Amino acid sequence: MTTRAAKITHLLQRAADGDSEAANLAWDAVYRELENIAKGYLRHEYQHQTLQASDLVHEVYLRLFGDNKVHVNDRKHFYRLAARQMRYYLVDRTRKKRARKCEGENISLDDCVVIGQELDERLLALDALLVELNELDHEAASVVEMRYFGGYSEVRTAELLSISSAHVRDHFEFAKAWLRKRMLS
Repeated sequence: MTTRAAKITHLLQRAADGDSEAANLAWDAVYRELENIAKGYLRHEYQHQTLQASDLVHEVYLRLFGDNKVHVNDRKHFYRLAARQMRYYLVDRTRKKRARKCEGENISLDDCVVIGQELDERLLALDALLVELNELDHEAASVVEMRYFGGYSEVRTAELLSISSAHVRDHFEFAKAWLRKRMLS
């Protein structure tokens, strides 16, 4: 483990123990990478979205370091949790938007225009299928979460999951085929 990685791990562990100064330092150390991941994901999936990458990253921060702090084992664990929290936030946001529409509540033009119904449906369907896939093949579900929601490369996903790039490729190909079949049925 590099010195920077060890420092981040140490700060994250101290933050999980309630050290607010360590939480701020840890956040400073990981913010730029998380923002780049969020930008890539939003650019790829939400091209016309008004959600800013910084907003997504701040939501991840609140979910990881807010009132209900999560315990982080190390830097790799943190990045896996961050990808999962990005997924949860985007799915929660979509569900809330749909609920407001169903209740007839006035919602902002941004909420109406930017995320089309097709994307809403696809995101919610993917989330539900990932729950099923997780029961069938936990590593394959983790790979999809890391690659799709976390925006991590194959190599970075392998590093964070402590598996080989070949295993990431195999799990991702299996998951894509499984998800495609399930989405079409």
